[in-house]
Amino acid sequence: MTFGSDHAVGLEVVAAYEGEWRQALRAASLVAELDVPDDQVQDVLRSLGRLYKSTTGSQRHLLLYDRYPAALVVGLAGVGARGYHHGNFWSGAWEAVGFRGLQPDQKYWAEAFRANLDRFGLARFPGLSRVYVDEILMHGGVPVYCLPDLLRLLIRRRRREPGVTGREVQSWVRAASESQLTGVDKPVLRFVCEGGDYATDFVDRCLDLVDLLALPDQVSTELAALGLPRRIVDEAIRFADTDAADLASLRRSRAAVPIDGVARQDDDAGATLAGRPHLRLEPYDNGVALWLPPVVGGTEDGRVVWHIATSSGIGSIQHRVRTRPTWAGSTVIAAETVLPLSEPVWSIEVRLGDAPLPSILSLVDKDDPLLVFTKDGLLIGPAESLPQGSVWLLHPAADPLQGQVDLAATGRELDEIEPPYGWHGWRLRHVDLTGVPAIGYADRLRPVHANRRAHLDLPAHLRDVKTAVGGLMFGTPPRLSLPVEGVPVPWTIRVRRPGAAGSLSTLIVTVGTEGDNGSPSRSVDPWADVPRPLLGSYELTVRGPLGRGLTRVVQLAEGLDVRATPPWREMGPRGLDPATLTVTCAAAGGRATVVPGRLELGGHEVGKTVTVAAHSHRHDLLVSAPHMAVRHAVPGDRGDWSFMPLSLHAETDARGELLVRLPANVPAELVVSAAGMPDQRIPRAFDRQTTVARFDLSRLHDTVTRHPRAVVDIDLVDGARFRVATFSPRRLATGLTVEPAGQAATVDGPDSPDGLVRGEALRADGFAGVSDAVAACYQLFAPWRESLLVALDSAGRAPLPPELRDAGPLLVMLRVDDPWLPRDWPDWPDPADRDDVYLLRDRMWRPPADSGMPAGEVELSAYLAGGADLPRSAGGATAALRLTQVAADLRRHEVPGDGRQAVASLLAARPAEALEASLTARLDAAALVAPLVEAGLAALPPGTYVSADAEWALWTASPLAALIAGVGQLRTGRPVGSGGPADPRRFDRGWVDDAPRREAQLDRLGAIAGESALTILDGGADRDARVSRFDENAVRFAAMPPAQLESLWRESAVVPGALLDHGTRMAAARRLFDARTRPEVVSLAGSALGVLGKVLPELERAPALGRAVASRRADDGLRRSQPWLALPELSMALAGLARRASRGGVAAARTYRDVLPAHVVLAHHAPDLVTIDLVLAELLLRGAAAARSGSAPAARPGSPSHDDLSALRGDR
Repeated sequence: MTFGSDHAVGLEVVAAYEGEWRQALRAASLVAELDVPDDQVQDVLRSLGRLYKSTTGSQRHLLLYDRYPAALVVGLAGVGARGYHHGNFWSGAWEAVGFRGLQPDQKYWAEAFRANLDRFGLARFPGLSRVYVDEILMHGGVPVYCLPDLLRLLIRRRRREPGVTGREVQSWVRAASESQLTGVDKPVLRFVCEGGDYATDFVDRCLDLVDLLALPDQVSTELAALGLPRRIVDEAIRFADTDAADLASLRRSRAAVPIDGVARQDDDAGATLAGRPHLRLEPYDNGVALWLPPVVGGTEDGRVVWHIATSSGIGSIQHRVRTRPTWAGSTVIAAETVLPLSEPVWSIEVRLGDAPLPSILSLVDKDDPLLVFTKDGLLIGPAESLPQGSVWLLHPAADPLQGQVDLAATGRELDEIEPPYGWHGWRLRHVDLTGVPAIGYADRLRPVHANRRAHLDLPAHLRDVKTAVGGLMFGTPPRLSLPVEGVPVPWTIRVRRPGAAGSLSTLIVTVGTEGDNGSPSRSVDPWADVPRPLLGSYELTVRGPLGRGLTRVVQLAEGLDVRATPPWREMGPRGLDPATLTVTCAAAGGRATVVPGRLELGGHEVGKTVTVAAHSHRHDLLVSAPHMAVRHAVPGDRGDWSFMPLSLHAETDARGELLVRLPANVPAELVVSAAGMPDQRIPRAFDRQTTVARFDLSRLHDTVTRHPRAVVDIDLVDGARFRVATFSPRRLATGLTVEPAGQAATVDGPDSPDGLVRGEALRADGFAGVSDAVAACYQLFAPWRESLLVALDSAGRAPLPPELRDAGPLLVMLRVDDPWLPRDWPDWPDPADRDDVYLLRDRMWRPPADSGMPAGEVELSAYLAGGADLPRSAGGATAALRLTQVAADLRRHEVPGDGRQAVASLLAARPAEALEASLTARLDAAALVAPLVEAGLAALPPGTYVSADAEWALWTASPLAALIAGVGQLRTGRPVGSGGPADPRRFDRGWVDDAPRREAQLDRLGAIAGESALTILDGGADRDARVSRFDENAVRFAAMPPAQLESLWRESAVVPGALLDHGTRMAAARRLFDARTRPEVVSLAGSALGVLGKVLPELERAPALGRAVASRRADDGLRRSQPWLALPELSMALAGLARRASRGGVAAARTYRDVLPAHVVLAHHAPDLVTIDLVLAELLLRGAAAARSGSAPAARPGSPSHDDLSALRGDR
């Protein structure tokens, strides 16, 4: 074979680097880790170009695949890292190569690049959209020219969340809007979002880099230990010297980070969170659950309140979780807890107390609903690579009728169990991913990490020792396993205190040398240079090739030993048996002290705190003894362990399972006893948790129904028998009265230390004499306020709080509050369940003299009391929205003022406050629809009512409130006055066109309402216009038995969809269908045709709305025989009329006022459909205007064109 001079020169240059790069690539994950200088990349590409031009056919294959694969990989990745910002990738590549390649050449080089990735064991990224470009760009990493964009982003996130991790940054970037990512170049976003574990590791290293740059004295050895390419570090140092870096603010934020522990300070909540909320799977217990971390401080009684909002396309659902102290008697630390998620949702917003900045966690992606959890139950984010070994898969079952396909690849099946409670139509599978390249849906495969990673070999944790916040402790330090590859790979192992800048020890270990031959891994002691004994929190960071290391915080108390007498604490009627603990610490390498070394535990004490000290370091630990415990587990409800027999209600609690913690896996039975009946025995159910016995409580339902006073014991094989639960009737009293101040009475308890009542007192008549009875007092004239709790003494008396003296009538609810198992009190007693709920009617109401309450709230109370006009002052919107939830119950209790009328008056007078209050009232999205509609806000003129941030949040909390608040900016990108929708300045002279806000709104609209919303807004057709129509199928469904119908509903809408998706519309129509027999809806159906007769003439000038209404129309014959079939049509017509009225049409506004009561009825009984139809009506009107005037010339801003004025009068 003969080569020309160009070939010889190219051969010499490429050969100079090929051998070196081959070995280096085998020790890397991404090509960018080689940190090859630009001039070498350029020389190699030029040389490859000369070689490629001088060859053909099989010679080219030999060149790119066999002889110089490393040169090809390094060269193309170098173009992606350095030159892609100049334009199209392949244009830049061919320019660097010096050869103008055609489409076949592009495909040939790209396929060779991908094949050579496999050859060197480099990372693969299946599922990327541009097959021949994106994987090359991923291996280029973050280009140097846009590194400042990434660093600025990380500094902002670090400043806002001092302990933020690379994985959390990834999740935030994936969920952020375009406006939140302004100024961040696309290569950065592409790498962070699509780079999986490799990007996570890179971002973690960059976070450490900015922390080091923020230090007054940068330590070169610490910078080198990051394992980042030198060009990245040099560029970061240059960036740090500029004003744009703002490292001073980062130093201030880091000052609040604890040096020893993983906790972070939440200044707004006044509490320290020991960890971050996250999602996990408990396959045999709570299913998919939100884990809420322990909270230190910020509380007087060891209890805190979490506010949770779960969201999907239709809006949010609110949850409130109250936590208990870590142990009974603790007042400093609120324990960790979980909230089971009983249905699939898009996202979860978590807020501690009234903290303004929530944590937002993503769960189900409607376009890729596969959820993957580690074998330990931690959710693996969609941007993360999946691990080799066992994982849990949770995904919708294949259903062609619902358009749900099956996974294209899964792995080896280990087990399949029932899906979590409420996740109907989903599958929960335990699979092994060993040797599997990728899993998932065919068009969205998720890669499985091909390379072996560093692994921490954790020993058994100390069973009876926990951290101060309840975390696991280890008495023996874990060892580290590093994978052995075919080439030497350097690893850096750093140990430091969490939050500290400096390291306690840094080791550099090269694995894969001759001594490792034949071994798959090398065991390393990462603690060799750390002062002993090991005590407290240690952050271990292991870094090698990107994506193969680990960062783990472990809690150690080396050599700690706890001995208990007795070794197992049994459970009695009032708690656990007393116990004595002896705590010692005999670690090698140094002395440690334990204070106190001996502790006595009483019946209500699970454990106590000891302080362990070594080498000037102190650590508080919780020590306990093995003990018995019992728990009532009900699907969908969180349940905590109790250390005394449970008090259960015969009417409601004979369901779910009873769990009993035992000392060993022994046979056990439940024994149910009651007067006048033989004992009933219930065998232990099968369970994988050998020391936890499970019993099906539904098997004793009939027994406790007939004998409501029953006791439940557990009978063990050795004859030991223990009380675990007591059933009793729910009612604690026959009545409740208030004893006036000055009447002779005594009260036991801390509220009256001398036993005398100085003010009013509650007295429970016919009191059952139980302990731990509590009365919750609700105010009928201020039902938005939290209930006040008072404890009843053994005689059923309790002093009434002074603030209730002039508060008017009270609704008082009695129940037993187990001190071990605190339960949430309801916002308001359930009207359908009034056992032990008492009305104290004849009580005086007076306006508070100096309460500090907003005027709007005082006016609301005064109106409800019957002594004032309708409220209109500021400050009452949040209270008004909460009032709507109990307005019907207030009418039943004959409250003088009409609550709904008061709410409508106040919200109508202050629409901006009403929309802001949709965020602060903490109501479900469905509960907000009726008050907003009844106040007339569905026809509110366009304007600027809330801030851009509030509008962004409203799209999650209430799409209807978001639409009303932001409709002034809702347009397709045309400037104001260009022939688009109505000019908001006609209604709001202060309105200004805000292009960034408009872009963010369109992004949010597409995310919440779906792509079809943007299509309709642009003038396109609504493909699902007929989905919500009631037809002959609805008549057939109405004749079905309820059980059959419920089964049919369960099979639909398995994955939560966007607001205007087919499944969401179907579910909304189903809710109206279910309400068709309610008296208010029956009455509305009878007048539906008459109301339509008033509305439809007003829609004649809006053909788009007319077509939408007609698409809902049922057959005339069916409508006459089944009037309820016209309700979906009526909902669409009323929505169209409301949005026409918002444009200033006098006739439309007058008609809407006349038919508003009909819209209010629909909003109460079918809020989801009303929301969908109002959003749809607005999009149809704007889409029609956009389609009609798309070619109109732009008008001068501030001077609406003729088409603008036509749009104001109506779409024609």
